[in-house]
Amino acid sequence: DALVRRMSQAYQQRRVIIDQAILDHGLAVAGQGTFGGSSIWMRAAPHINTNDLAELLRPKGVLIEPGAPFFDGTDPPQNFFRLA
Repeated sequence: DALVRRMSQAYQQRRVIIDQAILDHGLAVAGQGTFGGSSIWMRAAPHINTNDLAELLRPKGVLIEPGAPFFDGTDPPQNFFRLA
């Protein structure tokens, strides 16, 4: 189907742009990325709380999803986030 093919190409192009921006800005991907994913797990510096970071970035039009809710346990790391 042509629509599926166009969507796949658009997502692939978007991923290439995101990957390059991550490299250009010296950011750290958390773990090994896989082909075809629409979001990327990122690791900020240990002292960064990504809840606070999300609030700072939102007015600038940058949306990130803090990662703490995705971790098990009572004291999850605060420096991980998802970027899509």
